[in-house]
Amino acid sequence: MKDDLEQNLLFRYSGSHSPFWRLPADSNALQLAASEDAETSQVIALSQEQADKIRQMTVITSSLTILVMLFGTEITVHLVGRKTSRREWAGTASCWSDTPAVARDLIHGLSFAEQVVSEANSVIVILDKNGNIQRFNRLSEEYTGLKEHEVIGDRKSTRLNSSHLKLSRMPSSA
Repeated sequence: MKDDLEQNLLFRYSGSHSPFWRLPADSNALQLAASEDAETSQVIALSQEQADKIRQMTVITSSLTILVMLFGTEITVHLVGRKTSRREWAGTASCWSDTPAVARDLIHGLSFAEQVVSEANSVIVILDKNGNIQRFNRLSEEYTGLKEHEVIGDRKSTRLNSSHLKLSRMPSSA
């Protein structure tokens, strides 16, 4: 019964059973929206400890569970997400009782994909629709001398100059 209440509360106040969440670096307010592109529909005040736990997430997708108050009701929220820029963490939230299993499966699949991207023998720079760097693999770091955590969220044009890009086009030696 409690799981049904939690699930219904999350849907009622965010417009989604699995809302998109965002936490900026300068606030302990967890922002919920129906989707990544939707306006924030709900804000949940987090303790400093809860916000710090989220801010420990790296650029590799991970999950954590926190207990929050939503309109006077304490609910368990499972967050799956990662650091998306220098000043923001984001992902999806859920209150479903089977979320730990779903989150583990999601993390397992995403971790494999992340490992493939990280270890590929190709320069891989993934940009979002606005041209901001979202992923920057190991070989990109080697070619440019820049670290992924230094460039996440930056616009491609502000960090990667033409000399960096020319290096990535060089043929590999056999």
